[in-house]
Amino acid sequence: MKNVIFYIITSNLNELPNIIRTAFRDCIANKSINLVLNIITDEPYHEVIKFAREALLDNIELGIELFVWKRNEIDKMIEKIKDYDIKGIINNCSKEERYNAEKVLEKLPQDRKTLLIKDYCK
Repeated sequence: MKNVIFYIITSNLNELPNIIRTAFRDCIANKSINLVLNIITDEPYHEVIKFAREALLDNIELGIELFVWKRNEIDKMIEKIKDYDIKGIINNCSKEERYNAEKVLEKLPQDRKTLLIKDYCK
């Protein structure tokens, strides 16, 4: 995929739908139609989809890829970044996950850190 917004979400399930809606707005605002959602949680995949379903269906016109990563799989997510022609990276989290979200950004390679468009976790 080209011209991708790579969105990193570290959140509890209750706040996930609103954060996903924000991701779609950010994608459109940055003139991209391709969004890669990376949700970092230890919840099972089916639970994440259950909470995210409505927000995903509301914005079906965008090209979406969705990955759910366990907290111990951050290195795999960082590797996945290399597969995309990224326009920008956006980081978003719930309040109680700010520390974990910051740790994820620290692991990004320097050349990818420069693509950070917005960090909602600061």
